[in-house]
Amino acid sequence: MQDTFDLLYAKSVEGKTFNNLYEIITCRNNILLAYRNIKANLSVWTGLHFCASF
Repeated sequence: MQDTFDLLYAKSVEGKTFNNLYEIITCRNNILLAYRNIKANLSVWTGLHFCASF
């Protein structure tokens, strides 16, 4: 998955535009990666929120 994102980024820096990204966005690996990132971000936010409330 990371290779795909790196390639898309490199091409976007060159000014390329993209169509038909639906398959990449909805592929199982991308969904799982998004879930893990959201879960990790919520854990960090919850910890910071908890500490800030004292």
